[in-house]
Amino acid sequence: MIRVLAALVAPLLAAGCGLAPFEPVVGGRDAGLDADAPGVDAGTDGGAMGDAGTGGGGSDAGIDAGAPDGGPPDAGVPDAGRPSCDDVFGSSRDYMLCAERGTECEFFVTLDFRSCADECGMRGTTCIDAYGEVNTSKPCTRGARRGCGSDNRDLICICTRP
Repeated sequence: MIRVLAALVAPLLAAGCGLAPFEPVVGGRDAGLDADAPGVDAGTDGGAMGDAGTGGGGSDAGIDAGAPDGGPPDAGVPDAGRPSCDDVFGSSRDYMLCAERGTECEFFVTLDFRSCADECGMRGTTCIDAYGEVNTSKPCTRGARRGCGSDNRDLICICTRP
């Protein structure tokens, strides 16, 4: 029955009726795809009709493992995970990274009387907390807790890391 159907459909496909490509089942060859060349099969499978290639004399399920193509890796950008704190906040005025943790960035910044909530928000992140500085010669030394809404000349901001 399948061979009769294949014989009826093959001329339509050959005439370009817009259907998917078809490779007829002939002498134990399968109608599958090879991993390294689309539309080309690696050979015979010896499988029975519809047996997914486990033995017998017909066709398999359509895809065989084939050898790896050995081509170069794709040219896509590697998955780098989260952007670094420097990437996100590095253009802030007088920025100095204090600590970079998995989900947050802590940095010294000159705000000119804006808040850390403003600074974080401008970069698409959320303020977690803010601290004053203890010593201007050591800008990453936390002083008194100021909170995200505090506006000051310069602060240590802790923002979420996108």
